[in-house]
Amino acid sequence: MLDEAQKLVGKTRLEWVGRQAPEFVLRDFEGHRVGGPEVGGKAILLDFWGTYCGPCREEMPLIARLSGEYRSKGLEVWGVTDDSPSTARKWMTKNKVALPILLDQTRSAFDKFEVDSIPVLVLIGKDGKVAEYWLGMQYERDLRAAIEKALR
Repeated sequence: MLDEAQKLVGKTRLEWVGRQAPEFVLRDFEGHRVGGPEVGGKAILLDFWGTYCGPCREEMPLIARLSGEYRSKGLEVWGVTDDSPSTARKWMTKNKVALPILLDQTRSAFDKFEVDSIPVLVLIGKDGKVAEYWLGMQYERDLRAAIEKALR
């Protein structure tokens, strides 16, 4: 029997595609504010995740790898978690995953993007509109194809 995350592979929320992405401002581990108008004109991949989520933990190395590969091409990738800073940092360090993390303990970005289960990936194009909104774990080839398109 498939678990819930496996059932969602390749699923999207089509009603989000083409919609103007909600504005968000969160803080990273160092307390720097990230988001707001200064992210305009960039392609952005938001990975809503948590250390308590098995599929999120499984997918995180792929997201970190894509972040490293596409950063020089103009893609910003941020993990967005509602974990405490210490819990998230401990997991990232223990698992040797290098990815910028935004902390959302109040779930403001989770709410703005209507994230009610994780993992969720939201790809925002340079025009500020949602290019893709994926539920559950995704296939690498689909992520790469959408990222390449968003960077054009």
